[in-house]
Amino acid sequence: MRYAWYNGERVEAISGKIGRCECCDADVQGCYGAIRRYWRHLNVEDCDTWSENEGPWHREWKARFTASQSQDEVTIRKPGDAVGHRADIQTRHKVVIELQHSYLAANAVQARERFYGELANGMMWLFDLTEKSDNFELKD
Repeated sequence: MRYAWYNGERVEAISGKIGRCECCDADVQGCYGAIRRYWRHLNVEDCDTWSENEGPWHREWKARFTASQSQDEVTIRKPGDAVGHRADIQTRHKVVIELQHSYLAANAVQARERFYGELANGMMWLFDLTEKSDNFELKD
């Protein structure tokens, strides 16, 4: 998780500091790994059941969007729900963009499309097919 609440601000991870998860309001700790900084939950694996590890492809795509165009890791929840889901990117027009590098079952795709379609201003997918390109045939 890239962002959490710390001292009343939405910030990137600060090593060793305790913040609050935007999604579930639980305690999270700032960590610095070999490649990235992140917040991790102290008492649970991750509150967002749709959460997946992010690799370089994922992070590079998020970085292509400027702050004036979008916001990444936006928590979206249904009214009355305690926990929501973190959208990869939400444009300034409230369209969710989900980035998908690895396999995702059809029912999971449909669940996300229903959820974000209901609560955002539409949704689109960006799939990484670079390693699978020999499985597809482009036609004119």
